[in-house]
Amino acid sequence: AGFVHQRGLAEPQSLCVGALGASALQASDTRLLDPGSLTRAVGSAEGSHGGRIDLVAPQVGLVGDAEVDASGAAAGGSVRIGGGLRGQEADIANARAVYLGEQARVRADGGTGDGGRIVLWSDEATRGHGTLSARGGSQGRGGFVEVSSKGVLAWTGHADLGVAHGDRTRYGTLLLDPEFIVIRQGSPSIDGSGSGDLASPSLLFGAFAGATSVITSGAINTQLLSANVVLQANKDITVESGLATPISGPRNLTLQAGENIVVGSPITVSSLTLSANDPSAPGARTGTGAVTVNAALTATTGTAAITITHNGGSGPHAIGANLSTSTLPLTGGVALSTPATWPLSG
Repeated sequence: AGFVHQRGLAEPQSLCVGALGASALQASDTRLLDPGSLTRAVGSAEGSHGGRIDLVAPQVGLVGDAEVDASGAAAGGSVRIGGGLRGQEADIANARAVYLGEQARVRADGGTGDGGRIVLWSDEATRGHGTLSARGGSQGRGGFVEVSSKGVLAWTGHADLGVAHGDRTRYGTLLLDPEFIVIRQGSPSIDGSGSGDLASPSLLFGAFAGATSVITSGAINTQLLSANVVLQANKDITVESGLATPISGPRNLTLQAGENIVVGSPITVSSLTLSANDPSAPGARTGTGAVTVNAALTATTGTAAITITHNGGSGPHAIGANLSTSTLPLTGGVALSTPATWPLSG
């Protein structure tokens, strides 16, 4: 079918103890999971894993309180909406656009073991506003969540990658990966116009090529309460200056940019990695990317580090603020733009 609405329950029958049931729900144009719908491949028997759910179409959307569940009594399963990890898994076709509504929920929780894996991917535009959960169980680790686009990303949702036993060293990881990222105080926007999020269902899958994806510092702080956070951009990442709510949290933060990283407001996290000219960014890179730091950076954990690298590029870093950490791995030339102190502890 070209345009598919799903209402009610969709549940694969192939799930069994110790195996992954697979459910691939496809449409040739648009796949919409409507309010009240439940798509699940749950492993409820003792020792079972969650199944695998793939939502495949050029345009995929979860609207209203639509729910997808691939949780397991032992470990969480796999949910792929619009594509696979970084859009590079050959066994699933990539969507042009993906939408996750504010009340929508996707789960791949582990009951006793590890949380599962959830991927939201699009080639042009991903809008994620709902809740993603890949929690680890009583003996496990938190899972992995990616919310990304080869083009534009708008993220105002929440990913829970914690664990039942509360050990923060076993929390999972959230990856956000658009073309450009700007972190600012407010006004998240998918199209770069500053008009906020779109609301009309007919515009859920609008593509805005060349726009800059805006993520709020408050949204990042919320994620840092329950997950390590990785922000990747194919080009640049900019943390705007003058943030009234600076980035701060008890977990690890990694910024990876294919070109430059500019930090204009303070960051205080367990450990911090700033990687410019990053080799994991797709496409051709200039090789001149570098890190500019114009605000204080602090790593709070005793053995933690602030890592700054340009991955062998030619561009010098510009450091004009205090860096507080136990160790400071720094790769590349450095220009001190203003007097700064680098206190090291431990």
